[in-house]
Amino acid sequence: NLDQPSIPSEFVAASVAGVVAAIIATPADVIKTRIQAERLAMQLEGTEIEALAFSSMKVDLSGTGDAAAVMAKPVLISPEPDRPSRNQGFFQVGADIVDKEGASILFTGVGQRCIGSVPRFGVTLTLFEYLKGWALAHGYL
Repeated sequence: NLDQPSIPSEFVAASVAGVVAAIIATPADVIKTRIQAERLAMQLEGTEIEALAFSSMKVDLSGTGDAAAVMAKPVLISPEPDRPSRNQGFFQVGADIVDKEGASILFTGVGQRCIGSVPRFGVTLTLFEYLKGWALAHGYL
């Protein structure tokens, strides 16, 4: 019969697992987001929309320079000249990001993800382990 770990030690272990998962998953999420932004850019290309801009597009503001006027007028979405090819796969997009912007870009937002993972994983996995132990002790499992 193994002793049940303490709740604080469960929380720390779960939080560390969440941070490791966030660090490992962030590059794939950055690549996925770039691919999604590219698909959206292709759908919006040449259309007028209300003041919407993405990092993979540039917005033609018609030379007004006035933020209030820009918000009030539709803007035209046009592709940037160095935007990735339209039919690149996941690994090719990742390789292009590393070549053009450096590998560190793949970890954009990793700090925020880690901060969010600590309570999310810590509470979820600690509660799961506690309830599992309770259910085993009371004959429910």
